[in-house]
Amino acid sequence: MNEKILLELLTYHPESGLFTWNVSRGKARKGKVAGYEMTGGYIGIFFNKKLYKAHRLAWFFTHGEFPSGEIDHINCNKKDNRINNLRVVTTAENLRNRGVQKRNTSGVKGVNRKKGRRGWEVRIGVNHRRIFLGTFDDIELAELVAKEAREKYHGEFANDGDVYG
Repeated sequence: MNEKILLELLTYHPESGLFTWNVSRGKARKGKVAGYEMTGGYIGIFFNKKLYKAHRLAWFFTHGEFPSGEIDHINCNKKDNRINNLRVVTTAENLRNRGVQKRNTSGVKGVNRKKGRRGWEVRIGVNHRRIFLGTFDDIELAELVAKEAREKYHGEFANDGDVYG
């Protein structure tokens, strides 16, 4: 089983979230950091023709099993695989903990200006649906409405968009 061999070949450092190789094998060198940044920003570790995402390996190394759900990076940094930054979540919970998306035009999560319209529209996702919270002339008020709604509906997974997701 690849996972048992991985336990022998790699060491996980929970305080830094990094993995190091225990042996030299192929391109891997003993003591060197394992993994590379994949497309999408996650860290991947390739072993025996299989690609493992480092955050899922971190969970496996710490808890002895791969998680049944998704793994959420609490601080939204896909490269930060410290165990205290990881939690098992549902897809819906994981989607709530996203930062401002790069295509966002206002810079405020959940707030956008529609072309040809006045004011700022506020929408957030709740239970796999986008809900409309209103249109506001003032972006600060729109931001406050969006933040309060996220706190109400998203709870501990509320993310006000301080980081890009």
